[in-house]
Amino acid sequence: MNTIAELFADLNGGLAYLKTEHAGLEANLIYVKSAPHIDGVPGPDVHCLNEAGADFALLTLEGRAYFKVLESPSWHFPVGSDEYPIEKWYIASRHLEHGTIWAGGIHTGIDYNVEVLPRGDVDRGQPVSAITDGMIYATGYSQTCLASIVIKVMHDEKPLWVRYWHLADDDLFKSWRPGLPVGAGQELGHLGDYKGGDHLHFDMCEEAFHPCVWWTSMSGATSGEKLARWVDPVSVLKAHLDSDTVDASLRIG
Repeated sequence: MNTIAELFADLNGGLAYLKTEHAGLEANLIYVKSAPHIDGVPGPDVHCLNEAGADFALLTLEGRAYFKVLESPSWHFPVGSDEYPIEKWYIASRHLEHGTIWAGGIHTGIDYNVEVLPRGDVDRGQPVSAITDGMIYATGYSQTCLASIVIKVMHDEKPLWVRYWHLADDDLFKSWRPGLPVGAGQELGHLGDYKGGDHLHFDMCEEAFHPCVWWTSMSGATSGEKLARWVDPVSVLKAHLDSDTVDASLRIG
């Protein structure tokens, strides 16, 4: 048996994950960072959806062999393909934009569309990708808004829940379940046949939420308190990716 400090002494903070080939455990993403000292030795702060997996990794010497450190996770745009690279996409609706078409009159996140004339449902079937290494937090489906995937990632050393909405209810979507790891650029699903016009609704929240719920359904005393939890995806993308490309998508929109 090893102490927490001993087990993670060589990690020096960062992201770590349990490899999938371990027969007794599902794959789990674990975030490890410096935490208050344990017996005079810096110990980690671990965030993991599967506590059994975390306990195994923390308390047994065997667990060390199933970790890999990801020093600097890569980042990827949520859309873009060989057919339509990211330069062909524009941001049609912006974070906290006002309009009667949205519940509560305010839009969370951004909407991505393909910039190909005539603008329309050319987006249908296009892939969407994980923006960085993370974990499937939840999936959901509704006839009104189609399939939705929420992944949990880290940004600025804080957890962030990222939603991909209006996806097709296809085999790829159905293959995901909570707790599975995803890597930057990994294909998560495809844009579906959405009655409001095919596009990716892409938003981010500082707390976990149901994949098919709108911000008005969240708990909170005021609309301002609810909206304050939602993060502008533009600022996050520009922090990790080419800002000129993000700005170009905004200008086209």
